[in-house]
Amino acid sequence: MDPKKQISDQSDPSSERPIIPVNKVQNSNIEYSITVKTGDFRNSGTNGPVYINIFGRDNKQTQDLLLSGHDKSFSQGCTRKFRINAIDIGKPQRIIIRHEDNLTGWYIDYIEISVHNFLVRFVANRWLSRLKNDQKLEAELFGSEQPAVMYNVEIQTGDEQIEPLDSPVYMQVYGTTTATPKLFFDTKNASFTKDSISKFTIASNNVGEIQRIVIGHEGLGKVNDWYLKNIKVQMLSQQQEYVINKWLSPTLGDQRLFVELSQEKPRSPSPPAPSIYLITIRTADVPQTETTDNVEMIVRGSDGQIAKILLKDYAKLNDKQLFQQGNLDEFEIEYEDIGNIESITIGFSDSKQKVAWLLEDVDIKYQETVYRFQAQCWLSSRLGPNFSWMTIKPDINDDGNIFTFIKHFY
Repeated sequence: MDPKKQISDQSDPSSERPIIPVNKVQNSNIEYSITVKTGDFRNSGTNGPVYINIFGRDNKQTQDLLLSGHDKSFSQGCTRKFRINAIDIGKPQRIIIRHEDNLTGWYIDYIEISVHNFLVRFVANRWLSRLKNDQKLEAELFGSEQPAVMYNVEIQTGDEQIEPLDSPVYMQVYGTTTATPKLFFDTKNASFTKDSISKFTIASNNVGEIQRIVIGHEGLGKVNDWYLKNIKVQMLSQQQEYVINKWLSPTLGDQRLFVELSQEKPRSPSPPAPSIYLITIRTADVPQTETTDNVEMIVRGSDGQIAKILLKDYAKLNDKQLFQQGNLDEFEIEYEDIGNIESITIGFSDSKQKVAWLLEDVDIKYQETVYRFQAQCWLSSRLGPNFSWMTIKPDINDDGNIFTFIKHFY
């Protein structure tokens, strides 16, 4: 395939993607019954418009669905129901919900989607506001057919802390059945001060058995240096405790604002170093009118997988503009051994259909082996639903085995 073709010419049927619409049956529409509950807080409604994008397995997804464009359509404390026809994506797994009212914040309690014989609830319990939480007007939510549960969280800030942290703090929990969205901790009083313990209770999805959590802050305060000592998470009969003892800071320690914790890690301030995956992504050297740095990737191995990650959070050079024409961008991920790498899924969400990215190839170095994934393909929602994502397997030798390099290429 000639990588210098324009977007309108991309039609290579050999590109392996999570889903490609190929016939009328696959594209047939069905009815979705959608319920949206707005929180009962002062000024928690939105004037809209409100959009939703629904995702199933294998990156099947609907297009942007306009729920309502009318003023005051989602008022404080209200519950609104909609019936919308859209492409059949099977059982809803996750959604992206957004509104475009920059002047007011919107607090969402939950969204429920009924389709086929499924009733899936997406618990939010968060603001979509330019002034609160992560200051975003959209959120990714994960579904569950089980009732919501309470998470009791206890966070200890270390004695190394000088000034109180005033950046929004969040936690995300991943389990055997689903995940929570980002859960922001409402700090009405001063929290996260020197040698303090902060306690929170928040409702969200029942994720099944807790496998890992991510805790961090958004770096949006006047004080963005936080020394996190430990965290305890209790959900139903499960209780997890993690000892961290590190800075979550843009300037101190490893200069990251979050930490990922799994129950397999020893509860010790000095655990053994995890495995290192070095990822290099090459963008084709052709003009690309509008790109995005919000590229995400899943890495699947014979013994497990690295769940979807936002690559820019793991960039080796924090001040570099990513995924630009001719770029060779490098990322470093610490994760447990997932065995031989079998495939990756890479792409981005682009509901406004503005972004076009010509991906050349991806290399993943683990220990002394480098896996190469050839793409040479445009990723863009303008090509059709789900065409901003692709799933790729590593190169294969003539004998049918995965082609790997022993010596790293950079």
